[in-house]
Amino acid sequence: MSMKFMAAALAAVGIVGGAIAQTDSTRIDATPSFLTFRGGLVFPLDNNLREASDLFAGIGIDYEFPTQLIKGSTTYASVDWWLRASNGSNGNVFPIAINQRFYSKGSGTSMYDEGRTYFFVGAGVAIIDIASKSTGKWMVRGGVGAEIGPNVIAEGVITFSDESSTKVRANGIGVYLGYKF
Repeated sequence: MSMKFMAAALAAVGIVGGAIAQTDSTRIDATPSFLTFRGGLVFPLDNNLREASDLFAGIGIDYEFPTQLIKGSTTYASVDWWLRASNGSNGNVFPIAINQRFYSKGSGTSMYDEGRTYFFVGAGVAIIDIASKSTGKWMVRGGVGAEIGPNVIAEGVITFSDESSTKVRANGIGVYLGYKF
């Protein structure tokens, strides 16, 4: 090893060690924050999507941004997976959106106040993987939800998209249960 490499390695260790020593706590909190994991069922509204399956499983994750676009509401990104088979074969839809959530008044002052209700709207793209060809199309979504426990939510979602090259639209109604971190 060259002397320059050893000096650079020692300097890096010293900088990292100094940064760790300056933190308030030596414990690292690896708990996911600002995330909601959702699972449920999606009922297709489009006839061509219904040909792939009459019922899809729905899995989703939401990431809440620390900075909000509209004061008094919550801005978040959502990524969903509508799947008809667990092996990933054709018959999947991936709605990806930026959303805005508007809460009702809660019974307390906590951000995660049990019993609050909300509605949301969003827009993005739906990746439609039906009939052996994947295409991305613009889509909008909206829905209502409720915080039914300290970290548990229930949501109803409706999604509409443009028609793909395979004549399929990612139009569906989903019902989800989720857990907020």
